[in-house]
Amino acid sequence: MKHIYRAYIEPAICKKLGKAFVLSLLFVSIFARAEIVSVGPHKLSIPPPLGYCVLEANDPYEKRLIQVTQDAATAVGGLAILVFADCEQLEDWHMDRIPVLRDTAYVSTPLNTISRKLPMSKEEFVSRFRKEYVAMDVREIDKALNDSVEKTNKILNEVMGSIHIGEPTLLGILAQDTKALYLGMVTNAVTELGQRRIQLVVMGSTLVNGKHLNLMRTTEYQGVETVSEVVAEIKAWVSLVHDSN
Repeated sequence: MKHIYRAYIEPAICKKLGKAFVLSLLFVSIFARAEIVSVGPHKLSIPPPLGYCVLEANDPYEKRLIQVTQDAATAVGGLAILVFADCEQLEDWHMDRIPVLRDTAYVSTPLNTISRKLPMSKEEFVSRFRKEYVAMDVREIDKALNDSVEKTNKILNEVMGSIHIGEPTLLGILAQDTKALYLGMVTNAVTELGQRRIQLVVMGSTLVNGKHLNLMRTTEYQGVETVSEVVAEIKAWVSLVHDSN
């Protein structure tokens, strides 16, 4: 899996790619435009993860992916605000050089708190969220996950046909800092083209200006190093979102 959050590009690769292309990659990664979005009656600035591009509803192919994500989030009591994909993969996907997007991301918020701000600091939110999660019964968590997968599969079957998500395996709490709590799970998945792969999902749950946001990253699981890479990437994204607000 490639490292999205890289601080440099090796000189040898620079020579091969050409100066103009390297500069364009740096521009996309560092200066990507943040989207101003409404979360209930409140406005937030949401930048994409580094190296990612926001999907556009005026593109019919991207709109389909946005709709599936929104429907899946709604089915489990959330609202998908923005959906992103790795910029290079998105271009290759549009040019039919790759069949499916491997690295995607989205931001969601719980519908039950969308109209109000939570009166606490982000540090207090992280502490409370962890306590509530740890206090949950394992069977309750498993049931919630399986219900979520079942609803998502129903939506996928209606919109995309052959895509299917298998029973999830919870990875639990992967990390915690002053800004967010990071949770993960893996699941077997079948792509639209019938390809089987193990899907990793990592969520960074945080509080931004009083609004509960879940920053989600999905990718193909290729080993334990994939988990640590994605956790590092989503931590960087959480920091970007906080710095933008």
